[in-house]
Amino acid sequence: MEPLGYGFSESDGAFTIALTTGIEIRTPGGLILARTDDFEDLKWSGPVKNRSFTAKVKLELPRLKPGNYEILLTLTDKTSDNSVSTTLPFEISDE
Repeated sequence: MEPLGYGFSESDGAFTIALTTGIEIRTPGGLILARTDDFEDLKWSGPVKNRSFTAKVKLELPRLKPGNYEILLTLTDKTSDNSVSTTLPFEISDE
């Protein structure tokens, strides 16, 4: 992922980007199977306002029956409280 439009906090001459991630695992029909609003914190700090911030979120899925599912990933900017979400479809095969 490559977030855009995040805010910066400043302390002791350093600028910080701080995001938190929320995750939902659900069926395509919208049934929520698992959810957390504070899955992982993402942070960067440096002497300038960095406009290039990339991150990886690693997720171990629970045991799911074969079928189609979706992951809803929400990023929340801790500085501005703005958030954005994206849905990623995936399939569990019976093999």
